[in-house]
Amino acid sequence: RSVIMAEKNDFGVGARVEIHGLKSRTDLNGLVGVVLEPSESETQRLGSSRLKVSGYPDSYSISKANLKKAPLPVWDLTLDEAFTYVNLIQRHYVHVERCDQTAEAVWSALLHGVKPKVQLLDKSCLNVIPNMHGRRLYWFSFDAIGWHLILETNNGLARIYQSHVGLYTAGDWVKAKPRKHWNQHVKAAHRRWGGARDISRQDLISWLNLVLELQQLSLPLTEHLVEQFDDKPSASAWAKDVLDNWVEPHGVISGGTAEWCVHTKGKLLTAPLRLTQRFDEVYSELIGEKHAHPTTPLWLLHYCQWQTAGIPAVGGGYDPIGWTFVCANFDD
Repeated sequence: RSVIMAEKNDFGVGARVEIHGLKSRTDLNGLVGVVLEPSESETQRLGSSRLKVSGYPDSYSISKANLKKAPLPVWDLTLDEAFTYVNLIQRHYVHVERCDQTAEAVWSALLHGVKPKVQLLDKSCLNVIPNMHGRRLYWFSFDAIGWHLILETNNGLARIYQSHVGLYTAGDWVKAKPRKHWNQHVKAAHRRWGGARDISRQDLISWLNLVLELQQLSLPLTEHLVEQFDDKPSASAWAKDVLDNWVEPHGVISGGTAEWCVHTKGKLLTAPLRLTQRFDEVYSELIGEKHAHPTTPLWLLHYCQWQTAGIPAVGGGYDPIGWTFVCANFDD
């Protein structure tokens, strides 16, 4: 009997486990985490009877006897109806292409106008977002590149919801199978992040790392674009005017074997391949568009002061801009 139990509790790295039966830390009982790879020093400290389990703000050292296989998460949005985020998209937003419209409409419907604190995306998110227990919804507003999406996390698993003008609707993105007319880049992004499939904690970390890399890659790109104007305020104002009166630019060449080249409103914006190539690669991996959208340099210019600027916040102070998110805890 003891041999069978030992084998049953021998969880591998990446396994989703539920904590139970603790006497001194009863507050942890019922929490779901993921078994993590311990460092060399942690391995010695844990021994053969304990495992490192994800948690926030720190991971936990839990006896194997107090771990059991976690049940599959419930993705329903309400307790009285089996209604998931996917159902919401399929009923009301299936044909929406603009990512900001999809994210904002669904967010408003779920939170009824309540807006949590706006937070700036930074490396600390790698420790926070993948390790939070329970059910959470994150609305990412990456205005600095014109990209909005929603991330749903649920006890060690996650789902990503997005749409993109000219590529796929919100409804297309949550379908299990890709559309036949999609190009290889869209299919690759959908296969990895879409289809309303459950994404593992490790894959979520990979996704966050790519987003953070895109953020860092945008900095030298923005500086190069700003140099084509007198200063940052004038560059931002010009870009806002173009975006407010957007028409397709002339002579757009983006990434691949060429530099960015956007000719619009009597202005020629350029960026060299050394700055655009990796940006385009990461952009494609996350979103599915082969190259950054023609409006991307305009968004970079409009939000070129995101590191030092903000907008007035409700209750005083300022909210960050450019690379932000808000979070709602559905367990509250």
